[in-house]
Amino acid sequence: MKRLISLTILFLFFASSCAYFNTYYNAKKYFNEAERSYRKNKRISPKERKEYEKVIEKCSKILEFYPNSKYVDDALYLMAISYLRLGNRAKAKRKFQELFKFFPNSKYIPEAKVEYARLLIESGNPEEARAILKHSSKTTLEDATLLLAHSLALEGKYDKALNELSPLLKKKKLGERDRVDALMLAAQCSFKTGQYPNTVKFLNELKSHVLSDSLKVQTQELLGDVYFKMDSLDKAQEVLSSIDLPPRDRRRPRIDFKIAKILLEKGDTAAAIKKFKKVYDEDKNGKYGQMAAFTIATLYETADSVKVAMKWFQKASSSRANIEIADLARKKFNAYKDIEKYEKDTTDVRLKIAELYVLELNKPEKAVKMYKSVVDSSSSDDEIKRALYGLVYIYHEIYHNKDSTSKYFNILKERFDDSILVKKAESLIKSD
Repeated sequence: MKRLISLTILFLFFASSCAYFNTYYNAKKYFNEAERSYRKNKRISPKERKEYEKVIEKCSKILEFYPNSKYVDDALYLMAISYLRLGNRAKAKRKFQELFKFFPNSKYIPEAKVEYARLLIESGNPEEARAILKHSSKTTLEDATLLLAHSLALEGKYDKALNELSPLLKKKKLGERDRVDALMLAAQCSFKTGQYPNTVKFLNELKSHVLSDSLKVQTQELLGDVYFKMDSLDKAQEVLSSIDLPPRDRRRPRIDFKIAKILLEKGDTAAAIKKFKKVYDEDKNGKYGQMAAFTIATLYETADSVKVAMKWFQKASSSRANIEIADLARKKFNAYKDIEKYEKDTTDVRLKIAELYVLELNKPEKAVKMYKSVVDSSSSDDEIKRALYGLVYIYHEIYHNKDSTSKYFNILKERFDDSILVKKAESLIKSD
């Protein structure tokens, strides 16, 4: 009987050991499959999402039912990474901290610190991330250096980021994935600091590597941006036009907007407007569609095609992608709408229109013309005073023309010395 009980206990012990080992084995299997795909594609597909969720499920069982097993630190690490990949930073952070607190000597600590630093950077805590990365072991040095450079770039410290990347890029045995990451970051930092030839050098080296479709587009787009900054407009247009994107790709409006800007810079306004219209059709309610509509409106406004400009200002104002652009477009549309209401050509009407031009439409040259016509033709002292003050304001505040400011101020003071507008004009001039 005692022998039977002993055998039963032994059987239960082995069964329990096999159960938790199988649970860990399956969790590790799902994790490795998901990580392999993630590290290759840098994104989470529905398949990987399910695998990471299974990792969390299996590891939770280890923590709940086998809290004293030798796989607890493994489970904490796998869960932390899985939560991080799934975008649940709060739970990932909690698991990382449990690993650091209860298993400070775990074999996972070096890699965990690098991944935790990644979490901190993504959460907007680059300084704390850098403090952790400074104590990274040699086995994680390359990843740590890359993350350190990323954290510096996030804070706009592009020169310091480049200093970190320089020795890393000189390493002959740097892994393919790390080299691609380092080259792209170096290109972006060089671009931000105006080192355009270096940006081109890094991008050309980057193109010699096997890149994902997304990274190929990113590389070509940045190259187009560099050529645009270097005034190599034909090269910029050629590079951006060569980007191959699927129909209705969300990146298409942005690329087309940049091509339209190049056409405009080259002086081909008609082709630029055509391309801006294409952007608007692609992205009517989005950021680039709104900017395209506003740009078209401004171009027609400059050409004095007010009716067409109003139509496009109205389109730009209807999008909420950028509230400031929407408000400015609405302000311009309403100002032109008000001008349309004034059908009779009287000096009083000209004063109202001049105020709209200077205050709402940023067209001081038209306002000056209106104000001068009022001074020359009005029989009303009140209207002439307002027109003279308007001229003083424009020449002083907008054109910074001292001679013209003095000329119209002297006329105002000579004719209407006791007017409140003279005091306002004096105050304006004395503010220099």
